[in-house]
Amino acid sequence: MNPIPWLKRLTDLIFNRVDLTYEAIDALYAGVVEVEKYYAGLKRGIIISDSPESYELEQKIMERWRFAAGKVRRIDPYFARICEQKVNLWLNPTGYSKEDVINYEMSLEKVKIRLEEYRKSIEAEPD
Repeated sequence: MNPIPWLKRLTDLIFNRVDLTYEAIDALYAGVVEVEKYYAGLKRGIIISDSPESYELEQKIMERWRFAAGKVRRIDPYFARICEQKVNLWLNPTGYSKEDVINYEMSLEKVKIRLEEYRKSIEAEPD
């Protein structure tokens, strides 16, 4: 049996995994940035809570998390479910307490930690 086809297949799998991880990182980062912009706008008074503009931005954030869940699912199904919970959180923010967000690992800090783990996993991949 010629080992070269197996080696090529293994290399292809590694590069495919790296590509999928990059896609997940990009999608998660977009979600994080959108949430941070939203909260900064609220804090500075640029965005008024419960306004039509606020609702539009919340819908955009929800779509970012939905997109991220799809990208993340290919590399980390467990964390994809957390992203899906974030979709539900933005759809119905009053349905979750602060404790729920922490218990379900949905906090923005937890997402940032996972994002950093994904970045480190790519850095550890062989060239």
